Amino acid sequence: MMRSWIFAWLMAAGWIPGAQAQDNRFLAGAHLALQNTWIVSGTDADEGPLLDYEATYRSAFGIDLAYRYRPSWRLLTGLRYSLQGQRYSTANIPNALYRTELSYYKVPLLIEYATLTEKPLHIIFQGGFQLALLSSAKSSREDVFVYYSAAFKDVKSYYSNAVVEGVLGCGVEYATGPHLLRLIVRAEYALNDIEQTEKKPALRSVASNAAIALPMVAYLYDF
Repeated sequence: MMRSWIFAWLMAAGWIPGAQAQDNRFLAGAHLALQNTWIVSGTDADEGPLLDYEATYRSAFGIDLAYRYRPSWRLLTGLRYSLQGQRYSTANIPNALYRTELSYYKVPLLIEYATLTEKPLHIIFQGGFQLALLSSAKSSREDVFVYYSAAFKDVKSYYSNAVVEGVLGCGVEYATGPHLLRLIVRAEYALNDIEQTEKKPALRSVASNAAIALPMVAYLYDF
């Protein structure tokens, strides 16, 4: 997995048109986001009132590094700490609320386009992939995949240590000198199973993390 990520970096640096243009500049900054997160599973969705999804909001924050290789184009990476998971309720147990809480360290590799004009306000679009490394996993679901338990316990062994996610985002950027102030709505979706396949019940479907930043507040300094 790590070798594939390094290879993707080398491919991006060597094959993106214009990477050797005269406008090459580095940028660095940080971000903070409130996320609407989901654990998407067809099996859970089919349970009806036995297992209902509840709106789940968690935070994410991190550092950003960017390389501008054309006036409007940038490569973005960094390190992101993301809290995710899912809250559930059930009609069979009054006032019961169950939850699974996950945390990840994420390393993105994104391409970003900014609509540069004479005005300081720009529209930005970004997309790409990121590697999500599991940091912790706790759940009050019995054996993770079944129903309900009053105990909230560590279940990290039931989850994949590394997941690849697709990323899409758009937003606005306000430039004042070397300072870039940004608001971005960003969606992330796991492209492989977040659960350990060999530990699943035979009929359980693939599970994926999904998150939408509402929005992500970010700052970049243009060196």
